[in-house]
Amino acid sequence: MSDDFHFDIKRNSNDFPAFIEGKRVGINEQGRHFVTIGGRKWVLDPNEQPLETASDPVQFQILPPPPRQMTLIGKLSLLWGSGITGLLLFGSIFACIGMIFACLFVGAGAVDTYSTWRENGTANVTTIEASNFSVNDNTVFAYSFSGRDGNGNVVSGTSYAYADQFVEGQTVALEHADFFGEKWKLEGANFSMCGGFENFALIFIFIFPIVGTCIVFFGTILPGLKHSSLVTYGELTLASFLRQESTGTRINKRTVQKLVFLFETPDGEQYEASFKTLDPEKFLSDNSRKIVFYNPDNPKKSMVWDSVASTMKYDEFQQLFTGFTANIPVFLVFFTVFCFEIVWFCNNVMTGKMFF
Repeated sequence: MSDDFHFDIKRNSNDFPAFIEGKRVGINEQGRHFVTIGGRKWVLDPNEQPLETASDPVQFQILPPPPRQMTLIGKLSLLWGSGITGLLLFGSIFACIGMIFACLFVGAGAVDTYSTWRENGTANVTTIEASNFSVNDNTVFAYSFSGRDGNGNVVSGTSYAYADQFVEGQTVALEHADFFGEKWKLEGANFSMCGGFENFALIFIFIFPIVGTCIVFFGTILPGLKHSSLVTYGELTLASFLRQESTGTRINKRTVQKLVFLFETPDGEQYEASFKTLDPEKFLSDNSRKIVFYNPDNPKKSMVWDSVASTMKYDEFQQLFTGFTANIPVFLVFFTVFCFEIVWFCNNVMTGKMFF
């Protein structure tokens, strides 16, 4: 091969981007397409006018080498702000609303589902009151009782059942269980207002908080951990726009787009870096090459700096910090509410009550 060798493939050919001898076609600094073979770059169809040369971002020159320092706010911003805000908001709402039902029903019903209830003593029904809770349009009644266990100790409490289950003054067998403390109920009644749950009902109720939490974790936390590692230890390079793909996911009637960029490592190998956005024009309008952080041991693990750079910069001490990003308050609200719901759920499991 000579230095003037070229492949006769037009830039407007449907073959672009293409693979030749296993190498992806790239774009060099003069805007010409090329492939790397045998450690050398070979220009494709050099007689055509070069493409418009993409500019290099100024930030590329000022970003420090690894390991890079980040402030605490910078780390939290990468951890919480790396996903799409709409996706984070959807997952948070899905998880929090689903967890409310788990707190109300599963948490309270856990005591009745406990398998160690045993008959122990008798009691008399003292009062009967209708509650504000119903199941399948059947009102649940509260039956207060007082009696003695098998050892003669005084026992009192309230059990829940439908209408006409018991009458005032009726003597009923008592059931006892040790479940975060001693629990007593009338035989044939429930300890909690909502009663126990079958396995299929438990699975159905827990689907919503599990799915919502997975959306938050895989859509925000996992990318954030990856981005934090790449920004701290990753190597820097510049990448050119390669293609735009529709993900098929819609948020607020807008389709999430995947922007793919092509970069080259010092050994001449080419890799793709990508991120997802609802506003692709925002990142493509300036015709600039994009800064990419990549793992030198595995360049397939990479991050396009533009995906987080709108709110992140380096201060005079070369530490990464951040300004305001919408993901941070969304995540803080979600995290606070979800932690409260976990405490609420645990309280209901221990007490058998639907509320505090």
